[in-house]
Order: sequence, then C-alpha cells, then structure tokens
Amino acid sequence: MKGNRTRDFLLGCLALWGISDSAVSWATAESLSLTVSRAPANGKTTAVVKILNAVDVEAFSLELSFASGETLSLPTKGCLTRGGAFPSTPFGPDPAAELNHYQDSSGRTRVYLDGFSPSGHSGAVAGISFRVAASARPKDAQVITLSGSYWSRVEQREILLPPVTAEFRVGSPKDSDGDGVADRQDNCPDAPNPDQTDSDGNGVGDACDDAQPLDTDGDGMPDEWEIAHGFDHKVKDGHKDADNDGASNLMEYQFDTDPRDPGDIPVVLLPNRAGWRSLL
Repeated sequence: MKGNRTRDFLLGCLALWGISDSAVSWATAESLSLTVSRAPANGKTTAVVKILNAVDVEAFSLELSFASGETLSLPTKGCLTRGGAFPSTPFGPDPAAELNHYQDSSGRTRVYLDGFSPSGHSGAVAGISFRVAASARPKDAQVITLSGSYWSRVEQREILLPPVTAEFRVGSPKDSDGDGVADRQDNCPDAPNPDQTDSDGNGVGDACDDAQPLDTDGDGMPDEWEIAHGFDHKVKDGHKDADNDGASNLMEYQFDTDPRDPGDIPVVLLPNRAGWRSLL
C-alpha cells in the first residue's frame, strides 16, 4: 500500500544515518490532534493536523483519510497549508503533503504527510483544505481519520501514534437579516426580504433600494435628484458643471446647492496661514 511505501521511504532515509527499524510500539506522551470547522454547502473548510508533545519526534509519517464521494472532497489544487511548527532545517525538508486520489477497496481518499522535526517542535503540521458538496444539507456529517507514526530520537525506532478522528458537520449558511435567504444568494442581505422582490431589475432588492436612494448610473447623484434638476439619470455626469460656477454637479448635490444656478455656489473653507480661504 501507498502508506507502507511512504513509511519505508522515510525509514530508508533514516537508515542512511545509521538508524535501524528495530521495533514498533504505541506512543505514550506524543499524540495527534485533528480539528475541523463547520462550513456551509458549497463552501470550504480546513482540517488542522497537529503533533502534540513532540519532544521525541525526529521524523513523522501521517495519513489523513476519509470516505470518497460523500460530503467532503479535496480541491484540485491548494490543498496544503504548511504549519509553522515544523520549519525547514538542514536535517530534512518541510512537511510535505502527497495526495493519493486512488480509492482502495473501502472507497477512501488518503492524504500523506511526511516530515522531519530534529528540534522536537510541537504544534501544527499542516492544514488540509476540503470542499463541501453543493448538495450537502445542514447537519450532514462526515468522519475524518488521522493516523501515523514517528521515529523516536531517543529509542531510535518507529513508534505508532494512536489514531484520532474528527467529525465534520455541515453548517447553515450565513443569513445576516434572518429572512431565510443565505447572504450569498440574498439581493439585500442587510434587510429582511424573503420574497427577493427587485422591481427595477438592478440586482438590489427593493428592501435595500428603499434604504438607499436609487442611482442607476452610479455617479453618486440619486436618480430622483438628477431628474428634478433636469439631468439624465442614466448618464454619468457627476463630474460635469451644468451652470459653469466651478463646482461639479456632484458637489452641488453634496452641498445641497442648485446645479443650474451659477450664483448658488458650494462654499468649502480650508485653513491656511492667514486663516481660512474658499476652495472655489
């Protein structure tokens, strides 16, 4: 099996240092830790792999496995995030993830993590990213298993680590306004609008259109104000100066002056050494 080949390769590297594989036994103080956070359907989650109390760990070979074709799957790229507890050293490479998408007779996908820890670091080895199936339902669950072994710096032999499991559960998607429509699909996530009515077809629900003045052309001036002052609300003209008084149409709106009256000028005062001066 792939796990055995990976382990044999690792132990072969150790053998180059004059180390032999004399025996295998269960670990005592050293242990594995596996945590995985909830995520909604069609989202992403990360399984955090740790080796605890790793003072005696000189090298390790771990296997993360889960049932294929269920709630979780590996992304096509960007699966591994290396943990900071096992830096690169002269004794060996950074912890590396080797993905094996081959489904064995039990239908499982396996991720292999191999690395060296000559300084006895303890902490996160890596984070493994997963995609959550779009068809997953809230509270659907899937079990992930972490197992492996390490090479003891004191006893100079391989020691098995007791396997651990973590259960991933599908969480409900975020719904900030509590209207039953997930934020990712809600055309107005900050105001309840379960019917998602969008009368003007601008992609923003009426509930949010009512909260903010409609600005069809996105020039910073609401449609209602533009129409009232004789502007085309479908043309960006905030930068123009309709009355040639030196103030743009947008500035006239912002200072509540008449954009058609050259005598109604926005006054902006800025400090200078002599006191205050007008911007216009």
